[in-house]
Amino acid sequence: MISSYDKYSILDCVEDCLRTTRCRSINYYQGAHFCQTNFENRTAVPKLYIEKPGWIYTDIEDWDKEIAGACSRSSCNITEKCIPKPFDDYDCVLSDCGIPEGPGYSLDKVEEWDGIGITRGIHVACSPWNMYTQHGSGFFLCRSDGTWRKDLSCILKHSCKDIYASNPSSSNGTYTIQNRENKPFKVYCEFHDNFGYTYVSRNAGVEINIDDLLTSNKHIKVRHVLRNGTQIETVLENIELYKDLSLGIFYNQHTGYAKPRYYEKLTPYLYVGFLPKSKASFKNTQGYRAANEDFEFPNCDANPNSYFVFYFNPKEIKMYNNESVPNDFMRKWITVGTTIPKGDIMPPEFYFDYEIHMGGCGGFVFRHQRDKEDGAALGLRFGTY
Repeated sequence: MISSYDKYSILDCVEDCLRTTRCRSINYYQGAHFCQTNFENRTAVPKLYIEKPGWIYTDIEDWDKEIAGACSRSSCNITEKCIPKPFDDYDCVLSDCGIPEGPGYSLDKVEEWDGIGITRGIHVACSPWNMYTQHGSGFFLCRSDGTWRKDLSCILKHSCKDIYASNPSSSNGTYTIQNRENKPFKVYCEFHDNFGYTYVSRNAGVEINIDDLLTSNKHIKVRHVLRNGTQIETVLENIELYKDLSLGIFYNQHTGYAKPRYYEKLTPYLYVGFLPKSKASFKNTQGYRAANEDFEFPNCDANPNSYFVFYFNPKEIKMYNNESVPNDFMRKWITVGTTIPKGDIMPPEFYFDYEIHMGGCGGFVFRHQRDKEDGAALGLRFGTY
């Protein structure tokens, strides 16, 4: 609606619409001589048209424009109304503040008596809700100078943390967020009380701003699909000997850490480094900690490999001849994993081809993700405190 008027005849209502540049239709309640002018019509937005007893609806096209007199030939702009003057003349005055526009703005929550006319107000929301966080009031007031008084900001959600912050009751599941170039991609959000984990879809197809997805790099959670389709999860971190050393977590780089073997063919990738080369290039005890238990090996030749890599592999390059059977040490993170309840099972698109390399004498594993087995998914920890 643009505006409403009391004690109008239906002809007064029609004339007002014809003189208002933006007006496309009217609603008229004959019993109360009540007029509403609208900036839409039922042809453009049929879902908003509702028949009510006592009300008359009509489009502007149904009426002779000459009813408006001199205003039938006015050049008033879209936010103006024509006011007739003597001698076939007219003035243009402000009629409304325009339809509210802004990133994420939606009129899905407009109430029945809302309007965009001068001194009127309208309720605006942020939509879709799973892509935007709303800050400020959604009530806009049209000022006499034709501008909106408002304080609404719709902030794009860039992470599962943003989704949790906007609604702490959000359910675990697949969501769409935006990267810093405002390009959408899917994530799986696992929510807990004031913290959670973000899993990126291997079909993302956009630059991943990894720092938006986590607030802690002390540990990761890795999910794995067993051959029978069961999904398990395990928290991984550095062994007790290096408990004060954070993990190196990167998107499509591995600065300071050993390079993955197949990164050039299967790029882009998510990289988790346990020990940087400055710590791993020695014949010392190394390894990883899974489910609060250390699994160690002696680095026999000072080879600095100490990483877990998740390949997007968008070209779906098959490297079955390069797959390897992991030794017992390299499988421990799986064997100590916790079975995920059926209600929290994650869709296949979040499981990646993966590569793990430890040492010098620790082991090497590369496995392809398959629809129901062998994939690995990287969970990035975020907290709200």
